Amino acid sequence: MKHIKPGETPFNTSNAILAYCLHLAGVPWDNDKHPCKVLYPESVLNKFVNGSGQPFYKGWVYEEAVKHAHKTKKRGHIEYCFAFTPRLGKLLKAYRKQVAELETRDGFLHEVIAEVANDKSIEPDISTLRQACILLHGRLDFMELWEHQVPCMVIPNPGRVTRSQGTFVDKGGRTRECLTVTTPGMRIVSVNASPETRKALGI
Repeated sequence: MKHIKPGETPFNTSNAILAYCLHLAGVPWDNDKHPCKVLYPESVLNKFVNGSGQPFYKGWVYEEAVKHAHKTKKRGHIEYCFAFTPRLGKLLKAYRKQVAELETRDGFLHEVIAEVANDKSIEPDISTLRQACILLHGRLDFMELWEHQVPCMVIPNPGRVTRSQGTFVDKGGRTRECLTVTTPGMRIVSVNASPETRKALGI
């Protein structure tokens, strides 16, 4: 009988960024047909609410609720399952180190990526993992840029849209008819604009 050593048990993580970095670095799944587990404990099901803010699956048979949640693409708790490899420990250490560096280092992401990509002393799988880590963590910050901005109003200018027929000469020297549409345009105004600015713009 073969015994599995403690260090050879599959590595599971619910950290999607870490999982994707390990995947790109070549760490194999524990089971190719089932790379992850999708879990629906009652605590997760209770987070799904209806239009009134009440638990959607209240009163459902548990098994039917799980089937429906998955079918309707309600995300459960996901555990990514990787096989043990001799490189796994080193890759995990590199990931944690890269995350820590991103949290404390000044500068631009493209500089960090270039530094890692051009460092020939870094082993290929480690380099791939670190670059993926930088890109994915940077993407999170990028996608949240809008949350830190002052929102603006888009206010149409008074006036009418006018349409007129005309002609123009195309690249071949031919005269063609065209429809010209003229609009009064719009004003983009920050919601924290001063009363003086609002008055000047007629808002």
